[in-house]
Amino acid sequence: MPRLSFLSCLLGIGWSAVPVPAQPPSGPVQSNLNSVLWAGTAVEHDAALLQTYNQAKALLDRALRDRNWTAALEQKDTAFRSLPPAVIMDIDETILDNSPFEAQLLAKGAGTFDPILWQNWVAEANAPPLPGALEFTHYAHQHGVTVFYVTNREARHKAAARANLDRAGFPFKKGVETLYCQGERPDWGADKTTRRAEIAAHYRILLLFGDDLGDFMSGANSPSAHRREMSDSNRENWGVRWFIVPNAMYGSWETSLYGPAGDTTEEQRQKLKFETLRRIFTRAGPAAKE
Repeated sequence: MPRLSFLSCLLGIGWSAVPVPAQPPSGPVQSNLNSVLWAGTAVEHDAALLQTYNQAKALLDRALRDRNWTAALEQKDTAFRSLPPAVIMDIDETILDNSPFEAQLLAKGAGTFDPILWQNWVAEANAPPLPGALEFTHYAHQHGVTVFYVTNREARHKAAARANLDRAGFPFKKGVETLYCQGERPDWGADKTTRRAEIAAHYRILLLFGDDLGDFMSGANSPSAHRREMSDSNRENWGVRWFIVPNAMYGSWETSLYGPAGDTTEEQRQKLKFETLRRIFTRAGPAAKE
């Protein structure tokens, strides 16, 4: 079946209902196979990252000159104008490439995240840097901008995370703690808002980088329709103050379809995903998209 072009979908041209069966196909489903191969092999994936970080350099220069510039929703008053500049980087799939770990999951037939395999991968501290990330962070560092790394790796993995960043060559500001992990403080949960707020109290945040909606705002695990509203309400930030990089392997976009993976079986998750597919594409018109 021919693919509909993105433009025709936007304009409602040539859109027709897709005959999606009521039930997913039987047999094992390697639902992440294409996503992992794309992240690990596609030049398009690398080009998207290079495009992001090349553009970000120009915006960083602009942000440094404009004392009214902030990327943080947490900076609501004008006190930030006198603060030193910083950028906030997510780690996984934003500056470090974990597609080799995702490939391990596929090779072992794991249907979902495996905490033991993940712990072993993190301990190796060998995830390579993603294209453009090293160059950008060093550019920021050389221009007097403090680079913060805000990750949902757990606090117990902090030493390994730092070792990986060091090995990959990412800059750290001497005498300043710039790696913030999940759970280091009681209020530092998976939602990164409290950690952004901590940085925002001491630095003017020029740019935010991530692969997930939660790297920019709270409420990323909301239902898909609400997530779209959240993103649309911040249109002016994307590609200017906020830079999101592609990650089709995992994220809150996926868990918003079925909730925390630990609460469902692989079979249930596949069924819920297929129900979403059927609900969206068996209704006519672009308004059917969530």
